[in-house]
Amino acid sequence: MGTCRMGEREEKDQLGPEGEGFMVLMKNFEIERLMLVSMGIGMAKAAFDDAVNYANEREQFGQPIGKFQLIQEKITDMAIKIENMQNMVLKAAWKKQNGESVQLDSALAKRYCAQASFEVIDEAMQIMGGLGYTQECRISRMWRDVRHLRIAGGTDEIMVHIAGRKILKDYKARG
Repeated sequence: MGTCRMGEREEKDQLGPEGEGFMVLMKNFEIERLMLVSMGIGMAKAAFDDAVNYANEREQFGQPIGKFQLIQEKITDMAIKIENMQNMVLKAAWKKQNGESVQLDSALAKRYCAQASFEVIDEAMQIMGGLGYTQECRISRMWRDVRHLRIAGGTDEIMVHIAGRKILKDYKARG
């Protein structure tokens, strides 16, 4: 057992077949993307819970703000986005567990979920009003933290490139 010097390597240190290190790395990105957006889903659900509870408690004009149609619309759209995000990630995880490629699924989930989780948290902050922006409310922290999901693991723009290229390739192969 000697120490490796710059430029030297031992076979036991090699990840995957020689010359395919880049592809090994790219496969890891697929899982990283799903893990990142799972965090976003968790934050979106927490913000949703806070916003719904607040809408049931906060009163304006003698009634809870949750009785107002605009608040109900926001809550409904937030619930739809959370459901869609969960379904996308669960589908991709199921495919990965069953040995199927998740190249397209992980890129689509990353693109959609990173944006949708931010939108859900942003709407939660809107429902909470000025309180949602303060440090007393965890939504303000989630709002700042979730923004990194549109960059980490590949930017929104890279996800479009990966997904668009794969979709076009798959349709071309169909003939």
